[in-house]
Amino acid sequence: MRSSACSIGLRGSPLSLAQLKELEGLMQEAQIALELKPSLIETKGDKDLTLSLRECPKSDLFTHEIDRCQQGGTIRLSLHSAKDLPDPLPTGLEIAALTHGLDPGDSLVLREGETLSSLKTNSLIATSSDRRTAAVKELRADLLFREIRGKIHQRLEALYEREVDGVVIAEAALIRLSLTHLNRYPLPGPTTPLQGQLAIVCREGDEEMRLLFAKLDARRTTRILYFGLNPEHFKGSLPRNCHLFHYPLIAIHPLSANNPLLQQVVEEMPRFTHIIFTSKTAARLLADLLPLDHLQQKSLIAIGRVTAATLNGLGLKVAQIAEDESAEGLIDT
Repeated sequence: MRSSACSIGLRGSPLSLAQLKELEGLMQEAQIALELKPSLIETKGDKDLTLSLRECPKSDLFTHEIDRCQQGGTIRLSLHSAKDLPDPLPTGLEIAALTHGLDPGDSLVLREGETLSSLKTNSLIATSSDRRTAAVKELRADLLFREIRGKIHQRLEALYEREVDGVVIAEAALIRLSLTHLNRYPLPGPTTPLQGQLAIVCREGDEEMRLLFAKLDARRTTRILYFGLNPEHFKGSLPRNCHLFHYPLIAIHPLSANNPLLQQVVEEMPRFTHIIFTSKTAARLLADLLPLDHLQQKSLIAIGRVTAATLNGLGLKVAQIAEDESAEGLIDT
């Protein structure tokens, strides 16, 4: 039986609350009928801003306290920035879903009116990542760097108070906090794996939650094998986690009226007593090549009701209709 409400643990930062709101919006779109009861938990990474992120990649710095609550049964679910998850996850926990996420890039935020070229040599850029440092150096090799920790607004405050001249922030965080009006420059190169995505974590064996959030899981890709001719029919109608494989088994090539095969059909038409139309396209093509009175003198057989309706629409009477639109239908007729 599906739960109507569920406890979910997360950090208490404005960004975490924005992520929760995003998750609730995704759930509403996917028609996941579950009320989330948030439990705000302060983590080691929130308390101690002196710890260097450069020295503890893929640690549980931002998840440990939340993990313990979840392992102990205080909360059923937890919500994290996917890039913050430890690898591997603690015993007894598993990822129920990874969302498709937002822009995975990084941005260098500057004060209003400043540009990359206007920054003075040795201007100070704030970041706690070696990778982000290298990306900024690709743009300006003459800049200096200092480590910075804290919530997004604290890092931006350091910029506006002129403690630093630029600060690197994930673009997804700026989007979620409605800060895309800030003066910023996208950084080149790769970013941290899973950046911009959200991770919904459940306890191992919680099949109900895992199935419930499967609709949001970017790892769960629906694959459709399409044998038809025009995949454009599907444009805009497939979900984001769906991939269409197109392998047409037949191809239709329009014939011109001057085609020798068609000319031969027209020339030999007086010899035929019956004409079998296998498609509406064939019906229209032959009607364009021959006077209708020539066709009206023949016994016309249509494969399928759509073909028959096309012939009727052209003013032609159909003698027989094969109900089964296949070779077997023709045999039955």
